[in-house]
Amino acid sequence: MKIVLFGATGMVGSPIAAEAIRHGHEVVAVSRSGGAPVDSPLLTAVAADAASAGTVAELVQGADVVASAVVPPRDRSDPRAPFVALYDALLDGVRA
Repeated sequence: MKIVLFGATGMVGSPIAAEAIRHGHEVVAVSRSGGAPVDSPLLTAVAADAASAGTVAELVQGADVVASAVVPPRDRSDPRAPFVALYDALLDGVRA
């Protein structure tokens, strides 16, 4: 199964990626940094912005599962508007 995981290098995304790989799934690990949460031939690390619907649409083509472990900003600002905008774009990209 091919899984595209947004927020793959974070505190929640890293263990999700590791568990999926442990079960033999192919993981496309998407993060702003493009880092790899684990070292595995089943993992492809990609630097991308989940707030770009076009980028999301390209990344999820051919995926069996799309998951998100993206979290709100931690700068003590009100996260509601940016977080809703991010998920709106992410969902628009998946739908496309």
